[in-house]
Amino acid sequence: MTLDMGAHLRESNDDLFYTRSMRRQLVKAITKDGTEFPTHSEKISALAGVLSDIDRQALSLQKLKTDQAAVDNQAAAAALIATVIAQGNVKNIGRATDEVARTQPVLEDIIAVSLNPGEMDIGTNSLDYDQFMEQARQIQKK
Repeated sequence: MTLDMGAHLRESNDDLFYTRSMRRQLVKAITKDGTEFPTHSEKISALAGVLSDIDRQALSLQKLKTDQAAVDNQAAAAALIATVIAQGNVKNIGRATDEVARTQPVLEDIIAVSLNPGEMDIGTNSLDYDQFMEQARQIQKK
């Protein structure tokens, strides 16, 4: 026995629309067509429950529509990918087809750099203020 999904979905939709219309009729009956609201606690609870169910159903329908849109987008992306793969030469996607000439950059007008003693040394060397001033005086004497 196989399940006819089309008939199953049609029956589900019929049930959904039936319960939806019954909920609306129940709200109209409890509120007397929206002109009067119940004061009895049981009717208030029943009305709150029905309205909550209506909200939940509406949100579920919105989620189903959003999910269907996401599925449609994924199907479109899959079809696009399949088209690209079917065109062949997939191994070279994203690669340059022409050889790029590689040249050594030429640097012109380079400024001569003068280094301070110890500037290019590796390691940590810390000076306090007095040591720094002593080195500065020695450099100035030269």
